[in-house]
Amino acid sequence: KGQVYFQQQDIATMDTISLRRQILLLSQHPHLFNGSIAKNFAYFHDFRQTPCPAEDQLNHYLSICQLDKPLDEDCQTLSGGERQRVFLAIGLSMMPTILLLDEPTSALDHQTAKQVMTQIIAFCRGHQITLVVVSHDQELTNLFAQKIIKIGGDC
Repeated sequence: KGQVYFQQQDIATMDTISLRRQILLLSQHPHLFNGSIAKNFAYFHDFRQTPCPAEDQLNHYLSICQLDKPLDEDCQTLSGGERQRVFLAIGLSMMPTILLLDEPTSALDHQTAKQVMTQIIAFCRGHQITLVVVSHDQELTNLFAQKIIKIGGDC
């Protein structure tokens, strides 16, 4: 029971489309379309009715997510971890007010996960994006979290 407020306004009274443009949730399972990395950026931006960033910006978002792949590479040929990083890069390119990440590094090895989270956190801080991360990786959580909320288990 109760209300959820965003910027001092009850979200039940807000326009849902406007709210969804400000708050973005990225699942741990990347939702990518058939086609190139660049086409996937374009598809998501078209869906949100926002202009797709220029190629140099797309490459910048990919580099934040520690992915050095050509924009014309087909997403179907990428590994699970690479697909996850493309999806994260697309999310960053949306420039939300709040970015909710569900297990953003689940398909990555520990070193890459650490590098990706370092870069994403720095990007979000630099752009005043509030970042909320759900993670079972206690080592990463302890390394990066400003505030930890434990749910279930040994709380």
